[in-house]
Order: sequence, then C-alpha cells, then structure tokens
Amino acid sequence: MQLAVTRETMLAEMTGAKVILEAWINQLEEGIPGVDIPAAPDRLEDFLRAFCGELLIVAGKCEHLSNVLGGEV
Repeated sequence: MQLAVTRETMLAEMTGAKVILEAWINQLEEGIPGVDIPAAPDRLEDFLRAFCGELLIVAGKCEHLSNVLGGEV
C-alpha cells in the first residue's frame, strides 16, 4: 500500500507538534502570568495570544496530516 506522505514526513509533522506542546506544558507548569504568578496585566494577554496561536499551528498540523492520509485532499 502507498501512503500519500512518507513516514518521515509524518514523524516530522508530529515531532513539530510535540515540540510546541512540550514548550507550552513547561510554561504552564511554571505558571500563567497574571493568574498564577505576578505580572503586568498585558503579560496575560500576550501569553494567551501566543498560546492560542501556537495551539492553532499544532491543530493545523494534525488536521492537515489527517486529511492527507484520509484522502480528503
């Protein structure tokens, strides 16, 4: 059977997602600025903007890989 992408591509996309998630897990374990740790009010907004943006990147990686492998592209 032939897949739409190589195993190496699948691993690269999943590893990229894992790196992003691990970085955010580490940040969340340290605390959320303005919620868990003292910080200027704008730090929470910056934190959430970056967090949401990177979650969208991870979701996109997973969704696109799934769509390609599922033949939806």
